[in-house]
Amino acid sequence: MSKIFVDIKAVTAVLLLSAVAAVAQNSAPPSPGPVPAAILTAKNIFVSNSGADSGLFPHPFRGNPDRGYDQFYAALKSAGDFKPVGDPSQADLVLELRLTAPTAPQMPTRRRAPPIHCQCFGS
Repeated sequence: MSKIFVDIKAVTAVLLLSAVAAVAQNSAPPSPGPVPAAILTAKNIFVSNSGADSGLFPHPFRGNPDRGYDQFYAALKSAGDFKPVGDPSQADLVLELRLTAPTAPQMPTRRRAPPIHCQCFGS
């Protein structure tokens, strides 16, 4: 096999990969999925505190297992978009908050908390 033939194959491969990358960058992002009407029209909201995984407090996190719930509930009230209610039967929307930390290798220098996941259910 000649060196020129191998070089042509390499150049062709690079050009094809570049073209694929260019097309992928120029494609429009997918449109977001529809938001259910029950979420858009909800006014009364019930927030359930499912706590946190065991072993997260006091290390690696400060505070107590209710901290995420307390902060979320305070932000929800101050935003004024929803009226918190004390019973799920009175709510248009029910949220359940739980702090989870997936099993992973120990990272003693890790400073960031895992995300808080929210499961939303319309009533």
